[in-house]
Amino acid sequence: MQDFANKQYVYPSLDLMKFICSILVVMIHITPFGEYEFLNFAIHNYVARIAVPYFFVTSGFLLFRKTSYDDFNINYTFKYVLRLLRMYLIWSVLYFYLNYRIIINDERGSLHGILIYIRDFIFVGSYGGLWYLNATIFSVILISILIKKKCSLRHIILLAGILYILGLFDQSWFGLITPLRQIPEFWFGLRLLQKVIATTRNGLFEGFLFVGFGMMFAFNLIKITRKKALWGFIISMLFMFIETIVVRHFNLAKQQDMYLFLVPVTFFLFDLVLHMEIKERKIYSILRELSVLIFYIHVWIIFIVNESFDYLNIDVNSTTLKFILVIFLSILVSCGILKISRMKQFWWFQYLYS
Repeated sequence: MQDFANKQYVYPSLDLMKFICSILVVMIHITPFGEYEFLNFAIHNYVARIAVPYFFVTSGFLLFRKTSYDDFNINYTFKYVLRLLRMYLIWSVLYFYLNYRIIINDERGSLHGILIYIRDFIFVGSYGGLWYLNATIFSVILISILIKKKCSLRHIILLAGILYILGLFDQSWFGLITPLRQIPEFWFGLRLLQKVIATTRNGLFEGFLFVGFGMMFAFNLIKITRKKALWGFIISMLFMFIETIVVRHFNLAKQQDMYLFLVPVTFFLFDLVLHMEIKERKIYSILRELSVLIFYIHVWIIFIVNESFDYLNIDVNSTTLKFILVIFLSILVSCGILKISRMKQFWWFQYLYS
């Protein structure tokens, strides 16, 4: 197999796909196709769900390619975690006004709202898409510790896979465990665990596996031809579509962030991206930075658009116009931040995306 980590064309392909995935994330949070319910379902509950797992794999790949299993240097993890922590704290501050609105409007009182915020800050993410930073930090620390302890890479992925499957029962497979309500003690334990961690959409149950895939690609443990990766991706997408339809038909899902077949879909997709030979150009590095900013800023844009149209008493909910406006403004504001961050006196704006 080619050593993709040493090929320059890897970065353009990763960056292009990251930008596409950032747009898919926006589609999760806002209706892109107006009143066309099936198209919205196909994007929101199916296609767009590849975005965040892809980000996890990319993060793991770019981090762990700097070192090796036999001569693992955990200092790279420390530096990476510190950078993510800085971004997490900055964006948490920027989103605190929206959290404040939630806290003061909590039906059980402001104190309860504060406690929920503290829990979410630690286990879930302080607001919206910030859970990704929270989860990535946990995942890379956990994997780095296991590697440092010389745990077998196969055992790391096996453990991550088991946890992912367990996590599915709080997500798209939730309906399969509802009969356990007949066992009060067991169900009480599950509910207590849920009150603590809120969701399995976190670094332990989701990020762990996909960041682990990135580690495997970084250590050149994956040996798949482009043709096999393509067929694997197509077949996996087909089975994931069937899974989403079954989950919807039987009303199984509590949340639909995680699917069983999302695992092979993401795995083969990332391998395909690594096989893409794209000539390196400056535009791809710009797309990489834009993808980060769009990912984190679009929730604020959605809030501003909603408030603006409510003030004007114009109903644009569930319309394509609203989606286009949010995308346009997210890209426009992100480009503005990039331009400002290039100015010497405002270099610190780079902390928003790097």
